[in-house]
Amino acid sequence: MSRLSSNLTIFLKIFIPIFYIVFFGSFLVGSLIVSVHDAPVLANPIFRLSYAAVFLIFIALLYFSFMKLKRVDADKEHVYINNYLKTYRYSWDDVEKVTSRNYGLFRTMRIYFKSKTSIGKKISFLPDTPLIKAFILENPERHALLADE
Repeated sequence: MSRLSSNLTIFLKIFIPIFYIVFFGSFLVGSLIVSVHDAPVLANPIFRLSYAAVFLIFIALLYFSFMKLKRVDADKEHVYINNYLKTYRYSWDDVEKVTSRNYGLFRTMRIYFKSKTSIGKKISFLPDTPLIKAFILENPERHALLADE
């Protein structure tokens, strides 16, 4: 079995959201419980509402970008999708297509399944290009699916 996704996935999916929610969430709770006499700027209702709105917007952005990433492993017959809680195994015959998007600083790949699966019809992952090239060399029948450009 070969890993196709980057090691950066666990950092982006687990560490960044937890760090953001704990650090900035603590600041939000602190601003909600502080009195006007101790910190007049933090106790300002406009500051509290705007900070809470920005905090929730960033949580939504994290959820729809980093927290949707999966770890992907593959062998000759199957692709393994891991969400760091459970691993799902699907046959390569179930995969409709694999697309790639380049965002400048990073690139994502998306696997589309022919029918709805336990984890949805499509999944996103951060590819590790050298590992994908090595996998294609070992499994040339997957070249048409995984070739990125």
